[in-house]
Amino acid sequence: MEVSSVALFSYLLDDLYGLERPEISDLDVSDREASPDAVVRYKLRTSFFKKLNDEVSADADDNCLEKFLDANWRSENWTLNCRNSVDEELWGGFKRHLDDFFHPRGEFLWDSYFDLLQAGRAGPGTSLGANGEDFYTKFFASVLTTTSSELYSLYNEWVSWYPSYRDAEISRAITNGNYKLTSSSSLSFVRKTRDTSRSICTEPSLNMFYQLGLGAILQKRLRGFFGIDLAAQPEINRQLAYRGSVDDSVSTLDLSSASDCVSVNLCCSALPQYVFDMLLALRTPKVRVRGHELTLGMISTMGNGFTFPLQTILFSCVVASAASQCGVRLTKADDREPNWGVFGDDIICPREIAAQVIRLLDLLGFVVNGDKSYVVGPFRESCGADFFKGVNVRGVYLKSLLTPQARYVAINLLNEWSARTGISLCRTVGYLVDSVKVLAIPPHGQLDSGIRWPQSCLQEAGPRWYRKQRYIYRCYEPSVPYLSVDDCGNVSTPNIRGKRITKRHSNPLGLLCSFLSGCVRNMRISLPLKQGERVAYRMMTRVSPHWGPSVEQLSFAGGWDFWKRWNTAAETNLLG
Repeated sequence: MEVSSVALFSYLLDDLYGLERPEISDLDVSDREASPDAVVRYKLRTSFFKKLNDEVSADADDNCLEKFLDANWRSENWTLNCRNSVDEELWGGFKRHLDDFFHPRGEFLWDSYFDLLQAGRAGPGTSLGANGEDFYTKFFASVLTTTSSELYSLYNEWVSWYPSYRDAEISRAITNGNYKLTSSSSLSFVRKTRDTSRSICTEPSLNMFYQLGLGAILQKRLRGFFGIDLAAQPEINRQLAYRGSVDDSVSTLDLSSASDCVSVNLCCSALPQYVFDMLLALRTPKVRVRGHELTLGMISTMGNGFTFPLQTILFSCVVASAASQCGVRLTKADDREPNWGVFGDDIICPREIAAQVIRLLDLLGFVVNGDKSYVVGPFRESCGADFFKGVNVRGVYLKSLLTPQARYVAINLLNEWSARTGISLCRTVGYLVDSVKVLAIPPHGQLDSGIRWPQSCLQEAGPRWYRKQRYIYRCYEPSVPYLSVDDCGNVSTPNIRGKRITKRHSNPLGLLCSFLSGCVRNMRISLPLKQGERVAYRMMTRVSPHWGPSVEQLSFAGGWDFWKRWNTAAETNLLG
């Protein structure tokens, strides 16, 4: 059964506002007089189809390209324009903190390119000239692409330190050639919301290896200098957003096209010379889009391996400079009670310095997104968390409704939303349940495997087996694409009938290096899904010793109290 988005949204409005719903108007989440109940209903209504990829605006890519070109033009034409002594002080503090960051104990952060190569990696996505997305195919069964012959020479010298890696590179070069020079990356678009796309650039494979190595060095320094661990920072930002919605102590700021606004001119003016020289050596100076080459005024794009940590460094120094000028003490981001945090362009700072942070960002050529920035008021938003007066009012963002698995995700997320808010969604969930085969899975099952079903009403979900204190159930599981490695070291892609097709160049020592790096397991090399590729599923029988949440779910979702509410909410939504 197909799902009508119009009918589904009508059912949602019925659940949120009643069958005889009044005229629904927009709500200002910054209004202190608004109630959390009204805000949480409003946020679900506005988020529900915002990221639905099934219905994409025809001009989404064109709008994204226009924004990219505008950001590139602004980057190309950026110049420092200090209007008064306050701006000069902010700029000086910004440069001072950058200098301290890149000179630990007065020394350089890295000694040579070999430090970057030691920390380098291939990355999970595509690369120019590569025959696949996995490490083995990109570095042992494809031609290497680079913007500079010097980068390849240094790479070749580095691999000579490791006999197996050296011989694997020789085998690759004999079959595919040493390297291929290119001056441009390739611009493409991925879906962001129903009306907008996000731009991303495919980089040369060897440049990406160096870029990710530099990114790893920058991330390590971020932990030591600012206390920012990029793996843990999103949760810290979410906690800060909660605190700000309660006591108004911190502000959350979001920027428009931030990754595309770090200009070459800005980096030249603000960064130490050795850092700027390295960025220039590793970046791709041009981008190819729709058959034309464009010179980049930005230092890097999304898709470049050092873009994200470099953003985090710059904006952390912005906050530090504003705090220094205002005489506000910043605690380290990993302290017990931090008063600031930066994750990419997600910026949280003490409220008393927000105006100076915004002023310095404007001076550096960045545009604060007023629709997603909250300086004062009862609402804060950061890293996928929305809080209003301390209440989690985050909505549900559906990405697809075309497949049964996508609808399972929708059902499970809506049941969790009901458990969190106490608002029943019987008609909405019921309509989705009627469109799929009911596969009851435990609450710890994957969102797309079936319907997470309460233990209290398992009988209503159809037959389940309980043998020797074990639950046996059926569910969907994704079929992960992979390369198969046989006993002779041949690499190929099996199709659904088990035949081997799409053979790769056989490079046994390359396989050894891939195995040692953890990319080969059980004679298989897992592959990421290509852009726009739909996940294939298969029906499986699984066994579980219990029918309840996992330990991780109990620690991150409010403990047993939440799951007691979930049991009641899911039973109400599923059975009406």
